[in-house]
Amino acid sequence: MTAKVTFAAFEKWYQNSLFWTQQKAAGDEVADQTQSMWDGTKDGFKDLSNKEVPFQAKFVFILTLPIALFLSCIPDCRPPGQEKKAALTFFGSIFAIAVFAILMVHLCFLYGFFLFYWARELKLKNNLHEPWSE
Repeated sequence: MTAKVTFAAFEKWYQNSLFWTQQKAAGDEVADQTQSMWDGTKDGFKDLSNKEVPFQAKFVFILTLPIALFLSCIPDCRPPGQEKKAALTFFGSIFAIAVFAILMVHLCFLYGFFLFYWARELKLKNNLHEPWSE
């Protein structure tokens, strides 16, 4: 004679088992990965008033907020039914990479220019008689 297991008994056992916690953690991770940039930014604003969130996390959120808001303008084509936004996402990503590349090159130019300027000024003030090559 075989014992019959009801669905309610199986569900109770499954929710208390290791399988349930592993599957729930995997599902939560997938849900976090499919969250759009805009939704993540909105959640970050909610975390600012949460006492349990450490100060360092709040500081990093505020520091990276301009970048997050800029990247939130790129449409998300990952959710089902949003495939028509794929081309816009592709070209928006290329535009964002171009903006960041131009900004990086410009900041490197400014760093090198001012480093060279300050080094030259220090050398002239110290009255060193070595030839300065430009």
